[in-house]
Amino acid sequence: MGKVRGVIHVGAHEGEELPGYLLQGIRDIIWIEANPRKLTYLTELTSNYNSMHVASFAAGSRSGDIVLNISNNGQSSSVLQFGTHSIEHPDVTYVDHCTVKLARIDDWIDQASIDRSTFNFLNIDIQGYELEALKGSVKQLHFVDYVYTEVNVNHLYQGCPLIDEVDLFWGLFGFTRISTAITQHGWGDAFYFKTSA
Repeated sequence: MGKVRGVIHVGAHEGEELPGYLLQGIRDIIWIEANPRKLTYLTELTSNYNSMHVASFAAGSRSGDIVLNISNNGQSSSVLQFGTHSIEHPDVTYVDHCTVKLARIDDWIDQASIDRSTFNFLNIDIQGYELEALKGSVKQLHFVDYVYTEVNVNHLYQGCPLIDEVDLFWGLFGFTRISTAITQHGWGDAFYFKTSA
């Protein structure tokens, strides 16, 4: 594997991965978080790093507005309604909602005048909406070499794509899934590597 030059982290939450990135010498990071209540925290967390950017929007395949459902644990917040999530994790519920900006990652990078070639690692965990975000990132995906993403084998969220559909999408861009870890609850994480141009 080659060097990770920069990371686009979609579903930043509270930037829990920051220490790990720093340990690997990664400083060029775009943090994207849909929940506006996390913006101040993320901005303060990254304020000492000039090469980090914080963006407050829900990543999708189009632009507009969308309702974000806020969960009581924070990490399960999604623009989608719960599917089997309510059965697998009955202690997690939606307790609030808010309307947030929906935008394409490609458009945001263009508007921010950021050199997209810097960012060759994509980390994405947005509770069933990952594929929609990827469809709005087609320009960026030509520069991405590695992807770490949440995947589903059950419909944890209503309408969320399952892993086979995600594999088909990545195949269009020359990626192969080389590692998968699925929990007993029907969701997990997968690592994709670009094997062809």
